[in-house]
Amino acid sequence: MRNIFLITGEPRVGKSTLVKNLISRFNQEYFYGLITEEVTENSQRIGFTTVLLSRYAKQIASKHWAENKMGNYGVDIAAIDQMAQDLLHMESVFGKHILIIDEIGPMQVLSDEYRKILEALLKSSSALIIGTIYKGTDNKIIDAVKDKYSDCIHLLTCDNREQIEVFLTAEIEKYLKLNIA
Repeated sequence: MRNIFLITGEPRVGKSTLVKNLISRFNQEYFYGLITEEVTENSQRIGFTTVLLSRYAKQIASKHWAENKMGNYGVDIAAIDQMAQDLLHMESVFGKHILIIDEIGPMQVLSDEYRKILEALLKSSSALIIGTIYKGTDNKIIDAVKDKYSDCIHLLTCDNREQIEVFLTAEIEKYLKLNIA
């Protein structure tokens, strides 16, 4: 059985919040990886920051940037590249812990480095992987990931958020019991 759980759902349904809730239930030292957070201005979403757990944060997208447009946002591919490289380094340090990948989305896969490292981690990581993945079907790269890992995808909705959180909490507990003694 794969130790990969990919959460998909509509924008703002609570995918990142679910991941943060899971991390808060356990010792944070068990987790490494990336979390994407909204950047807001006057209650309007204007961009995204990616936080490398226990390390630092980098803004990866903004409505105020003109380069590498993805919808309304300009994307800093170099920042995504750096985060991906740091994630790979963390994999070599932490190995058998819980890897968070929030998110596998259109902005992130603009980075060749991110795609390469994502593929390597999904294929060979010994960690339990909990990720969020873009729900749309308009991105060939993301669609290929969803096809390859279709048995690992869980649809998050307003109606099943609690059940998914309980399910993933149990999976984390099982993994920790077997791997972190």
